[in-house]
Amino acid sequence: MFNTKNLKYFFIICSLVAILYPLINIYYIFPSFSEILISNTEDEAIRVAKHLSSMVMKDEHSFANTEDMAQSVRKIKNEFKLEKIKVFSTSGEAIHSTDKKDIGKRNLKPYFHNIVAKGNPYTKVVHKDTKTLEDQVTTVDVVETYVPIMNKDQFVGAFEIYFDITQRNAALNAKVFNSSMVSFILMFVFFIAIVFLITRTEKHADTDINHQSSSSYQSAFYLLMVMIISIFIAEAVIMFLITKLPPMSSMTIAIADSALLVMVVSPVLFHFLFRPLILHIERRKLAEKELIKAHDKLAVSNKQLKFEIDERKKIEERLKSISITDELTNLYNRRGFFTLLEQQLKVVKRENKRVFILYADIDKFKHINDKLGHETGDAVLIDTAHIFKETFRDSDIISRMGGDEFVVFPIGNSEADVNIMIARLQNNIDKYNNCRDNAYKLSISLGTACYDPDNHAQSIETVLAKADKNMYIQKKNKNMVLG
Repeated sequence: MFNTKNLKYFFIICSLVAILYPLINIYYIFPSFSEILISNTEDEAIRVAKHLSSMVMKDEHSFANTEDMAQSVRKIKNEFKLEKIKVFSTSGEAIHSTDKKDIGKRNLKPYFHNIVAKGNPYTKVVHKDTKTLEDQVTTVDVVETYVPIMNKDQFVGAFEIYFDITQRNAALNAKVFNSSMVSFILMFVFFIAIVFLITRTEKHADTDINHQSSSSYQSAFYLLMVMIISIFIAEAVIMFLITKLPPMSSMTIAIADSALLVMVVSPVLFHFLFRPLILHIERRKLAEKELIKAHDKLAVSNKQLKFEIDERKKIEERLKSISITDELTNLYNRRGFFTLLEQQLKVVKRENKRVFILYADIDKFKHINDKLGHETGDAVLIDTAHIFKETFRDSDIISRMGGDEFVVFPIGNSEADVNIMIARLQNNIDKYNNCRDNAYKLSISLGTACYDPDNHAQSIETVLAKADKNMYIQKKNKNMVLG
């Protein structure tokens, strides 16, 4: 069986070669062919100039007459199929040209006086519809070469020779393109074979490890194939377009190649590869955030629960050591009320909710005690406690504060809740009076007050006092009506 690890390394090497190969073509192979073409053309221009020099020089220091020069230049131009020939004096003035409008113009460019006038040839490739060294637009691809005319070390003049390389340049580009396409296609086929081989090897290498469904392999292979094929098609289209565009420098070709490749491949890669990957990453991040949030929330809840359990245990231990229950009614006594109230207020503050407290007092309880006896008074207290237990929840703190006074906390979070509870209490009192044939009628005066945890200046004692005051106001109003 094939070694998957070695295949992966081989695939990485092939990928690097595939990336480096176009770069080597653009920055080394293509320019080297162009340099050979330019060098050969320059050598040919020097040979033409030497031959032409023997024809247009009257002696070692002066040119022949204009008519003989024109005849010789025209003959050389036709024989070597040159685009244009110009003859310069030592000052840079064009004393003859196959293009008559150039005659008499002076070349003041630095390259003429600093390079050519010192005995060195100077060559430049000028592509179609671009400017020559003398700022003239050419209609073909040319190699523009300045060849100095020297008499030993003395500068006598110079020839400017234009070689038309349009056909040679096109043929060279076509050969380079064809060779590159053949190599590229072979590399692409080789790529596909390696990818297919790696996929097959990974799929069947170890069935104990690969428990994923076949669709996952197909999906990964599909994405890889989309990427490779898109790059191949884009590069093929780009190379075809570049051959149809006007000639450009190697740097321009490289920039155009890169730009077109990015524009063609980026949408494909984004849609098929990066977009699903980004969505998957975002979902993973969101899931991780939710998991962390849930974990933190659970940790806080556990911490709070542990704290409340510890507090409850402490309270239970305290309840064991002190008497908090009223022996007659089995309700919490005053001490029990304030002990449990402390824990209840912590919950209220943590939830930041307003709560109401109820203060109650049995009407004419002294009269019942004095006229009917203390046994009847104790029975009234026990029955009243039973009515409170039936009316309010088991989680509410119901306390006999002393004598005939009772307190319930909490009885609701709003005035609507309070009114419902008071109505329920009054209904239970009415039921009690209707079902019992007692020598008295049970009546209870009630007062409520709101405890707001946001009001830091307000204490629970203040709230109790306000509820007590409201209760006595109701009792006073009852007495006024009865009176």
